[in-house]
Amino acid sequence: EQKDSYSFAIALGCLILADELKALEHHKERKRKKSRVVKLKQKEIKEAFPEFSGKSSTTNDLRKLLPNIASEWLMDQSITYLIDLVFTNPFAPYELKFTDKDFTKALTMVASKINLRSIDVENVIKTRKQAISAHRHIDWVKIAALGLGGLVVFGIGGLFLAPIIGTAIGTAAGLYGAAATSHGLAILGGGSLAIGGAGMAGGMALVTGVGAAAGTALLGGSKLLLSLGAAQAKVELIKLQVNYKIVLLGNQMQVKKAQSVIRDLDSQEKEIKRELKKEQELNEKNSNRIKNLEELLAALNDSIKWMKEQKVA
Repeated sequence: EQKDSYSFAIALGCLILADELKALEHHKERKRKKSRVVKLKQKEIKEAFPEFSGKSSTTNDLRKLLPNIASEWLMDQSITYLIDLVFTNPFAPYELKFTDKDFTKALTMVASKINLRSIDVENVIKTRKQAISAHRHIDWVKIAALGLGGLVVFGIGGLFLAPIIGTAIGTAAGLYGAAATSHGLAILGGGSLAIGGAGMAGGMALVTGVGAAAGTALLGGSKLLLSLGAAQAKVELIKLQVNYKIVLLGNQMQVKKAQSVIRDLDSQEKEIKRELKKEQELNEKNSNRIKNLEELLAALNDSIKWMKEQKVA
């Protein structure tokens, strides 16, 4: 239930962000479109999470539920939640513009509902920029930043997102296949989310795995990285960097965990190098399979190097 409640909290966070951005919008036609998306998300959240949404019938009713869920969170959990939201596009899978300034205002509103301050928002955003700057190998044609609303990955055919969580939520609503995935992603607001309970969001799934809450067999380490593909793995790695610096190094009780994250990523790098060697023996040099692994290795190397350079707060 804790895992499901975190998924619901993310859905609520995206709904609140979208609702706030709608209120801040001055362009009349875009404001109408944002209003339609907010209503659609509100309806889909009700359908996907009936056990949590209860009798809440409006967006305002749903907004009031977030503080109750967050009341049981420790500070680190609240920060991890904020990190997840920074990497979302509240209007996904639809494409609607918003400014960095407005997104920061909306995010600060959500933060206030989970006992965080504007300085916490500023810290997460600043660290996110630092984490991104560590990646020399990112193809920014494929990765588009819509405002501060996180790294939304665009691949062939449009929005490319890790399907695991979207499918799980869509299935919970009684849908199957592509319809389930689309439904779930519309609720979560893009990005990717590791629902595994405390300590497994904010990119931490890359080192701890995704459990049964996602409706899949346990995936962890290099297997999860490979299943995400290079593009989405880059987003999760950057999210992990932010979590590593703010949550793990920022808390003396988590320093040992921070060290284990580095060891695990070093191990994953070796595994992926072995996988690359196998693929090189079976494919053409410029094949997509090899390029994907090379991109993944480069991003993983950039993340590891950046994390090793960070100091305990």
